Amino acid sequence: METLPITCRFANPWIEDNSVFVKTLGEIGSTVTSARTALRERMEDSILKAEPAEHHELAAVDSSNITVEIADFSTVLAQAAIHYRGETTFGQTMRFGPMDSESARAFYISARIAAECELLAGATTPVIADNSLWSFLMEANQAITSWGNSEKRDDLTSVINLIESLFLPMLQNKNLLAMPKSGTSSSISNHPDYKDLFTTRVSDKFVLSQVLEPGEYTRPKLLGVLGHFGIERRAEWDVDAINAMYTRELYYTYYKPWPYKSCYRIEGRKCALSDATFASVKEATRHRTIAEPLPQFMVDVAVKQLVGISELYGDSNSHRIPFTGFNRTFRR
Repeated sequence: METLPITCRFANPWIEDNSVFVKTLGEIGSTVTSARTALRERMEDSILKAEPAEHHELAAVDSSNITVEIADFSTVLAQAAIHYRGETTFGQTMRFGPMDSESARAFYISARIAAECELLAGATTPVIADNSLWSFLMEANQAITSWGNSEKRDDLTSVINLIESLFLPMLQNKNLLAMPKSGTSSSISNHPDYKDLFTTRVSDKFVLSQVLEPGEYTRPKLLGVLGHFGIERRAEWDVDAINAMYTRELYYTYYKPWPYKSCYRIEGRKCALSDATFASVKEATRHRTIAEPLPQFMVDVAVKQLVGISELYGDSNSHRIPFTGFNRTFRR
């Protein structure tokens, strides 16, 4: 009996599974499409039409972080940038290390959150954050927890202090518009009023992309109570004020600007979720081949250059540092 090449033995089960995957995905999509009319009727009071308004230029903030290894040392690099009116301005460069890998893990998220908070808190024009406000809180919590479990190095303490001093002002900034790229909730398909229309949980963004007509948005809702997920308590960290922002001041909506685009989740202060904001998002998303608002796309491209720069801190230094030579191996 002829033995199949190893590549075929590896790929064949995955190819077969992929056929099942595509079929399942198609069935889910068909379910939502079939339920569209019923959903619109049941959600009638929650669907609003954006009124014509003058748009304004949107800015966008994003950051990149990476851990680079050489020999048995790790170095964390991070940098944020803001894109506005066709120009990209970079924030300060952040490098932590070389250090042991355990310490580096504490810096990995902390540095990126600090870099983004600094630019978002100081924004004086409507600015897109490339993250959900829920994710911001979880990552800030994780950063503080990592700091508490670490040796509390002075350089890490300064990063944590920066997060603590800027996180609340960032949330309070009326110019802040958080626009996560992926679906962050599935409350509609799990809601008692709509659950009978679905066979499985589906992201709200996917559902509303089918339900909303161009120019429509959902009635803004509070981000809501934080449930079982608490906020790390430290003297420098105003837990009550942060909790109040999430439960009383920060809202979210879904807006569909174009027939050829998915809807967008937009989070921020209620005053920021205005017709002018919807008009601005519509203008920034008019490009058919770019999924996100143009400033968000441009700043994402800019900060990803950090991956190339990181090569300067890795194995390419082996010939310059004698003791690393014995640890040189192939990397993919």
